[in-house]
Amino acid sequence: MAPNLMLEIKVVQRFVDESKQYAYVQILASIKTRHQFIEALASFSDFRQDALETVTGDDSQFVLTKLSQYEIDVTKCYIISQDPDIDTEIIDIEPAVSMVASSGTAAILVFGNAEMIYYKDRGGNRYISN
Repeated sequence: MAPNLMLEIKVVQRFVDESKQYAYVQILASIKTRHQFIEALASFSDFRQDALETVTGDDSQFVLTKLSQYEIDVTKCYIISQDPDIDTEIIDIEPAVSMVASSGTAAILVFGNAEMIYYKDRGGNRYISN
């Protein structure tokens, strides 16, 4: 599937530190440079300080609870991943969370129109937007 560059740019605009947004938007504006963003996911440290909280407990339940809390009515999510087999896919939420949480690669799950994200770095640390 082709990348949804507009959705990916919305993720940057909503959750990335303002001083870094322009650079990432420029990277994501072209399919030719998108790989630079994907490579940075492993240890991405440019999220806004107040944008994410640590996921505790069962990842799928944590995500579903947050979606309900924020009244985001979706059943599928978009995947931005270092794993080319799932990158740019749109799949059901629970399998996506399980797949990403147990993988050895970094990924961002995007819910709705970038209203919420779930991020897992290569080290296995998991975060969700708040």
